[in-house]
Amino acid sequence: MPVLCAPQVVGATCLYAVHDPVSGRCTLARARHPPPAVVTPDGRVDFPELPAGPPLGLGGLPFEAAELELPEGSLLALCADGLLAVQRRDADEGLELLRGAPSDPARSLEDICKAVQDALLPERPGDDIARLTARTRCLAAHKVATWELSAEPTAAAEGRTLAVAQLNDGGLEVVALRSSRCRRCPDG
Repeated sequence: MPVLCAPQVVGATCLYAVHDPVSGRCTLARARHPPPAVVTPDGRVDFPELPAGPPLGLGGLPFEAAELELPEGSLLALCADGLLAVQRRDADEGLELLRGAPSDPARSLEDICKAVQDALLPERPGDDIARLTARTRCLAAHKVATWELSAEPTAAAEGRTLAVAQLNDGGLEVVALRSSRCRRCPDG
């Protein structure tokens, strides 16, 4: 009986993005993954210049992050490279096709994902086709609270009390459950 061996995969691409809804900033880093499409509320589509680190599992070099300021209502569209470079299309051509797909930021995220799929995906894809689209939202100043807590053992209880009060003030009724009182901490 013949033994079939799959080619050995060395390294993997990766793109991560962290959006801070307080500052409106988005931090991104990539490991040889295609950059995301950023769609501003006015419909402009851009592919930010991000430093390209080595694929995960190769090299051991550090990854450099880039920071973008995104206006509220911007879209981030992340796609696996298998969606961009299919059949005899190269990744740059795929990025140009992607540029036109999510250009109406007012559409629902589901409709935008469908437009990306329709623009880029052949009937029978030969690779993974992961895609993720997210719309940025920012928190109003009155919805944000910060506190400086002491390094005392009572700080955890004080933090819980402050957080529950803030959530309740914001209209989110929270039930704080305490299964048991901490025996080492005076305020549990």
